[in-house]
Amino acid sequence: MAKRIASGESRKIIYKHIISRGLILVLLGILYNNGVRFDLSELRYGSVLGRIGLAWMFAALIFMNTKLNARIIWFSGLLIGYWILMLLFPAHDLGSTDPFSQKGNFASFVDRHIMPSKLYLGNHDPEGIMSTMPAISTALLGMFTSEFLMSNYLKDKPLLRVLYMVLTALAFMIIGKL
Repeated sequence: MAKRIASGESRKIIYKHIISRGLILVLLGILYNNGVRFDLSELRYGSVLGRIGLAWMFAALIFMNTKLNARIIWFSGLLIGYWILMLLFPAHDLGSTDPFSQKGNFASFVDRHIMPSKLYLGNHDPEGIMSTMPAISTALLGMFTSEFLMSNYLKDKPLLRVLYMVLTALAFMIIGKL
């Protein structure tokens, strides 16, 4: 983005690029997953390419329109919001009582009822609609890391920069386990 802005591209052109790139990845994911067979009953809409496209697109839009503090709020809000949805709205339609199980989680429930056609695991799709929320946070983490690496902070101490990134990663893994 910095390179595009420095070259004089307008925000409108950058927005157009972000949205078209995201949607092209979604389309390529559908085609890759069997869209070329044109068997609509077997068509799978969720895909890794689509997940990357949507997560990157939304994260890039957040990044372009907010400052660091707001990005941190978006990052945290998406993760906490997703966790709260999973906790407060367990899916009992398949008989599960565990809100964090494959059958009993809210994300799988949404995918079973909203995503058309075929889910990857029958009752769950790891690249479904709701699970895009934490994927956006993951994309934001990549953007935070890029911003950190491009900043002048500790520029003359690369090993310390790496140590900060490793410690941050460990902290996030511990928080995730908790």
